[in-house]
Amino acid sequence: MVAKICIEMVNSKVIKKREYFVYKYNLQLICERTITLVPIIGISMLLHQGIGMILFIVSFAVLRKYTGGYHCKTFLGCFILSTISCLSTIPFVFIFEDYYMQFLILLFLSAALLIGIGSINNPYINWNISELVRAKTRSRISCLILLTITLVLSTHDLFRVYSIFIGMGLIQTSISLVLYRLLSKGGKKHETEAAKENSSNC
Repeated sequence: MVAKICIEMVNSKVIKKREYFVYKYNLQLICERTITLVPIIGISMLLHQGIGMILFIVSFAVLRKYTGGYHCKTFLGCFILSTISCLSTIPFVFIFEDYYMQFLILLFLSAALLIGIGSINNPYINWNISELVRAKTRSRISCLILLTITLVLSTHDLFRVYSIFIGMGLIQTSISLVLYRLLSKGGKKHETEAAKENSSNC
């Protein structure tokens, strides 16, 4: 369907022929994100956790933009894993409300891991060395900003639930990085190659 829309846009001279693949990719990405996010946010709103879920998604998305991590090979796999990981956040938030100290420990461990690794290069992203260095820097800055926001919100009981949702974004991102490290040797290979290239350029 996306391909047909883009072909029609080319035929109607709305876009140039060389822009076909760019528009096709971006439209497909928008459709997939919409299909994934609408049911997640819808179910969260039915559970009266819509705002919290949006905060979690924003936190997770901001970090994943720069960190990389585990990727499913198919859209169906991505949809199922995304739905499960997002909606499973809600019961964990209620658990961590009662065990807030444990949440903080897990949060700081996750933040330390994210700051330590920064970003993972993999075949789905395939950053060059300058892009990887830039991604690592932005990943660490984003992590520190989100960690600060989480801690500031946690000082007020009224916003503590929202702070946990944001913190869960950091925790799940770190889990994604660990999963990729465990399930694939590609990430380590890319990181090693990038490090060698970086040292040779110094």
